[in-house]
Amino acid sequence: MKAVTLAGGFGTRIAEDSALKPKPLVEIGGSPVLWHIMSIYANHGYREFVVALGYKGELIKNYFLNFYKLSNDLTIDLKDGQVKVHDAPRENWRVYVHDTGLNTLTGGRLKRLKSELDGGTLMMTYGDGVADVDIPAAVAFHKKMGKLATVTAVRPPARFDGLQFDGELVTNFFEKPQMGEGWVNGGFFILEPGVFDYLDHDQTSFEREPPYNMNAPTTMKACRGCTSSRLKLFLPMGPHPLANGFLKQEQLSATEAKFPLDTHVCLDCGLIQVNDQIPAEFFRNYVYIPSSSDPMHGHFKDYAKQVVDTCIKSPQSLVVDIGCNDGLFLGFLKDLGVRTLGIDPATNIIQMARQKGLEVVNEYFVPSLAKKVREKYGPASVIVTNNTYHHIGDLDTFTQAVTELLDDSGIFIVEVPHAQEVVALNQFDGIYHEHVSQFTAKAFVDHLRRFGLEVFQIHRLGVHGGLMRVFSRKVPHRPALPPAVVAWIAAETDKGLFEAATYDAFYSRVQQIKADLLALLKKLKGEGKRIVGYGASARGNTLLNYFGLGPDLLDYMVDRNTLKQGLYTPGMHIPVFGADKLLTDKPDYMLLLAWNFADEIIEQQTEYRKRGGKFILPIPRPTIV
Repeated sequence: MKAVTLAGGFGTRIAEDSALKPKPLVEIGGSPVLWHIMSIYANHGYREFVVALGYKGELIKNYFLNFYKLSNDLTIDLKDGQVKVHDAPRENWRVYVHDTGLNTLTGGRLKRLKSELDGGTLMMTYGDGVADVDIPAAVAFHKKMGKLATVTAVRPPARFDGLQFDGELVTNFFEKPQMGEGWVNGGFFILEPGVFDYLDHDQTSFEREPPYNMNAPTTMKACRGCTSSRLKLFLPMGPHPLANGFLKQEQLSATEAKFPLDTHVCLDCGLIQVNDQIPAEFFRNYVYIPSSSDPMHGHFKDYAKQVVDTCIKSPQSLVVDIGCNDGLFLGFLKDLGVRTLGIDPATNIIQMARQKGLEVVNEYFVPSLAKKVREKYGPASVIVTNNTYHHIGDLDTFTQAVTELLDDSGIFIVEVPHAQEVVALNQFDGIYHEHVSQFTAKAFVDHLRRFGLEVFQIHRLGVHGGLMRVFSRKVPHRPALPPAVVAWIAAETDKGLFEAATYDAFYSRVQQIKADLLALLKKLKGEGKRIVGYGASARGNTLLNYFGLGPDLLDYMVDRNTLKQGLYTPGMHIPVFGADKLLTDKPDYMLLLAWNFADEIIEQQTEYRKRGGKFILPIPRPTIV
């Protein structure tokens, strides 16, 4: 993690010193303020620094240029100018200095440094202040909260001595007491790369507009698929915890990180999207597995046969599944004699795939990894990504990686929800921090064309509330779209997926669902009925948090996925049990939060229905069955 120091200001508060030198070079105890700042970071193991220069920046450059020699004893041969340094250097630091302009403000200086940073979390401070900051604690707090920016805050001391009175007599003087109220900026920040989205130009003050905008609804500026600026914010759902961020009991009292969940649509390509705010390592430990759903077994078995019958050209053909999860789909391919490889960052889940004898690369899929995989295994004849593509915030990087790994005659297949069903069936609950996009056929066409891929076939699927399976391949030039793809886009146009009014109506319907469902549940609870939730799914947690449904309305949750049992739902903190609890308990109603598997769940719960139990479907409108 790199530490940025803003060292370009004029230093008007210490004008008596900064007239001759920049304020970061003002000395404290024989060393410049800048050295003290770097020492604070270095003492905690952070030794890579980026310094933003401005006023008298050449003096700071000279300081670092001469630092090695001026910090050690020397022998100088005056005859030939040879210099021998006797002592080892005191600091094992790497410093990058960058001129960010004389009149640039703090936010503008940071913006100018973007290309010099590594795209990860960074630290930042001002070049004129030091503090006794517990850097590791601040970083840990920042990671726990999951926000774009964290700042230290301090209570400042008073500027004047205090007096203590006894009547009219002064009984005591006390020197500059700490103020009893009010906080000031402590000057040490931890920042995520997303802050650069809020830095517009050189005159952006980091302390003014960016904090306000970061806490306002997260308005996106460009479509992540086609790059259009014609975005409409149509469903601001406020701060939400991560939908799969289940908690252990001992975590319930801790502060839970929440992120704005504000939904946009691109009026050019129809891509429904939210800002990508998932912490970088979130998918290292994942709790969703397709094997826990009976219908997915049949779905992937048929899918595997289709791939073999239509896409596999030889026994050496390689099929790569990106986001392979527990290997359910790859297992069916392996049974058909196909050469396979899985790629998935979830360390806990890939063990399930490896236990099936499948080879899996445990990493995030990026161009550098694609090149390594191609060098080791050869190009992929088929790349599939099932219910993964809509998790990707940086679509450009992911799709570029696909083109790196895919054979020139290969096929790229994506399976994701179709935005048309999302809108028509009021499926707002499928929009959450992991599902950062919901695709139209046009969104696929417009995005993939930017990378030399052409959509040539689309299949409509019934699982998961309505999926689309999109086939594309590399093309040397842009051919005319096949009639079938043109028909998909025409149908989306007819449904109004590129019109603002469609999404205004969607918002109104969602608000009506919220009002109707809350009224129904409160009525049933008022009658003494017991209600539980079935399916501790990510979409279910989105609905719970947006509607505010907690333990006061739902006694508990049940789910067949053992990875969720014994935990608590994020945000609402409802306990999760296995489905066998329903055999001994007798709730009157079950709210089917996993409504997209309603047929399967209702069929499994025949005994519950025989005892008079009823189900509540929240989507597309609250219904008792």
